[in-house]
Amino acid sequence: MSKFFPISTNFGGIFRFEQAIWSRIGNLGLVRRYKTELMFKKVVKMIICLSFLPVNEVTIGYKFIKQFIIDLNIYGLEEFLSYFEKNYVGSYNDKTGESIKLSYDISFWNVYQRVLLGPPRTSNNAEPWNRTLNLRTVVYKPNIAQYIADLFRQEELDTYNIKRAKIGIFQNSKNYSREERIKICV
Repeated sequence: MSKFFPISTNFGGIFRFEQAIWSRIGNLGLVRRYKTELMFKKVVKMIICLSFLPVNEVTIGYKFIKQFIIDLNIYGLEEFLSYFEKNYVGSYNDKTGESIKLSYDISFWNVYQRVLLGPPRTSNNAEPWNRTLNLRTVVYKPNIAQYIADLFRQEELDTYNIKRAKIGIFQNSKNYSREERIKICV
């Protein structure tokens, strides 16, 4: 991508990162464990939270999580951890002195800087709008007329919110405070 667009910045989003983790959990048949075992679920969430650490601290955080798994004797994660190391954090072979080349560089999937600087943590800026439209849709599977009516209602609401934002009134303080809490944690 950078070959064709040299001044662009390429990054993955937190949504795709979480989706890849969840997909691997599913492929390995670990969904039931995730839903029933609290500590297993905590480990998966800790791994996802690595994306909020500074890039230079991700491998330290990952080593902490691995030690946490060993200390609490959480079994059955070897294949998942191997996948995560191969694709996201890498590992170092003490015997050969070689590092594993990553499929995705840490700076690609890490959102730490984006949280601090304020741009979206996702690479798809349409996600929030689509989610809002889906929540406001009156019927589960609308026909075309219902869908168009919902689009018009959403457009009116968006126009109203844009006018409010221009004069300094922001609509969703809950999301704003969530963003501020994330920044404080980071």
